[in-house]
Amino acid sequence: MSSYRYNALGWRTVKRFDTSMGGYDGIDQERVMLYDAAWRMVEERVDTDLDDDVDYVSQQFWGLRYVDDAVAKRINRDLADPDGRCRRPFGRNRF
Repeated sequence: MSSYRYNALGWRTVKRFDTSMGGYDGIDQERVMLYDAAWRMVEERVDTDLDDDVDYVSQQFWGLRYVDDAVAKRINRDLADPDGRCRRPFGRNRF
């Protein structure tokens, strides 16, 4: 079971769903997606227990060569640490 919200352009901005593998036990996770003008996801805020605060933030960084030029992805699970950590660079670093 899941529910979605979309903005005026038809882009999905919120996804709420059940993460259990067995049977349905209620919606227990929410993901808020933020996009740039080229409709590339630049940030995803994840609340894993629906307690009105974000549990972690995932950020995608895009290059300039073409629309799918993914450069890096950073997942910050410690929101008290504003720098986060670069979890998985895509290909070679092009910074």
